Amino acid sequence: MNNLIKSGNTKSTIILELKKEQELSLDDLSNRLGISKVATLKHMNGLEEDGLAKRRYMSMQRGRPRCFFSLTENGTDLLPKSYSEIAVEALSYIEKELGRDHVVNLLRMRTGKMIIPYRKSLDGLKPDEKIMKLSRMRDEDGYLSNWKKIDDDTYELVEFNCPILGISMRYSEACRAESDMFRSTTDAEIDVTHRVIDGSKACRFLIKF
Repeated sequence: MNNLIKSGNTKSTIILELKKEQELSLDDLSNRLGISKVATLKHMNGLEEDGLAKRRYMSMQRGRPRCFFSLTENGTDLLPKSYSEIAVEALSYIEKELGRDHVVNLLRMRTGKMIIPYRKSLDGLKPDEKIMKLSRMRDEDGYLSNWKKIDDDTYELVEFNCPILGISMRYSEACRAESDMFRSTTDAEIDVTHRVIDGSKACRFLIKF
């Protein structure tokens, strides 16, 4: 994770919340942070000065215009990424020289290495415990993960950040490889309902045991 995004840091929390919601009002940010609007505004002023956030005003039928904040491109770039332009170019070169199948095999090898530690951590857990642990592991890997229970045996896992987005935009097989990894490590049915590469603001998975 980028060293500017630190656990427990208020500005880091703001960046993560704006990434998840895309845009939040000053009131919403203040409530989520549990601090006053004056204190929240000081943090936002600092993020704006650093070029990490921007604001807009929306006129209301009554009262003053409401202030909304969102991340700039520089702010989004602070979020975890395990790829670089060089990595994407390297895969493109491999595809050109050896064919797309070789790229797909590399992507499968990447997720294959993740299966053993994931399965070791998830084996033997009850569904609630398994989803909670899976979400925590994905969060640690930079995916900004949340989850909720839909019914007795169905859960939704939401990932607000994709560390391999640059690769996935070019090679959608990377997304399928990670979905297959979920199936293998949770022993559950996986239905991908939303994907960032298709324009959604988060990847969403329905997991049914």
